[in-house]
Amino acid sequence: MIRCTAFLLGIFLAAGNVFAADGDAARSGREDQPSNQPSLDEVRTDLQKSFDELFNIMGVVAGGLKSGLEEGAKNLQSQLDRSDGTTMVTTADELKKHTQCRIYGVEQISGGWKIILAVVNPNEYPVRLANLTREGAVLLIDHEGFAYNAIMGADAQRTVTVPEKSAKKLVFSFPEPDGAKPLKLRLFGAEFPLEQQNVL
Repeated sequence: MIRCTAFLLGIFLAAGNVFAADGDAARSGREDQPSNQPSLDEVRTDLQKSFDELFNIMGVVAGGLKSGLEEGAKNLQSQLDRSDGTTMVTTADELKKHTQCRIYGVEQISGGWKIILAVVNPNEYPVRLANLTREGAVLLIDHEGFAYNAIMGADAQRTVTVPEKSAKKLVFSFPEPDGAKPLKLRLFGAEFPLEQQNVL
C-alpha cells in the first residue's frame, strides 16, 4: 500500500511538471514543444494506463484480504456452531454431560492457592471449554461461602480443548481467602469439593 501511494504521488508530480511546462510554453507564445518532451495527450494517456494498473493491483490486494477474512470467519464460525466436530462447553450441565472432572491437586502457594482440575473427555469427539476468563466462570469458595475469582494472568487461556478419549489438567490460581479455609472449586457453576481428590 505504501508503494502504491508513492507510485501515485510520483505520477501526480510528473503530471504537474508537464502541465506547468505546457502552460509556460503557451504563455510565452511557443506553440511547438521540444521533440523530446511528451505532448499533453500522451501524458494523459500514460496517466490513464498507470491508474488502470494501480487499480488492478489494489483490486488483487483487496481480493486477497477479503478471501483471508472470509476463510478466518468460516473457521471461527465452524468452531462456534460445532460443525468442526467439537462440542462446546460453557455451562454446568454441559460440563457434566460431556466430561468427567475431578480435583487433581491443591497447593498453598505464596499469597494464595493453586488448584488443579483434571478434565476427562471419555467421548469420541473433542470437547472445548470456552469463556474460562469470563468474570465468575472459575471461582474458589471458602468455608464461609465467600467467592474468589481466579487470577487471570497474561497467558491465561480463554478456551481449552480436550481431545477425544483423553484428559487435560486445568491449573487455576486464587488469592488467599480472608481468614477462611478453601472449600470447593466452582467451574461454570458446577462445584468440586477440594477434599475429594482423585475421585472421578
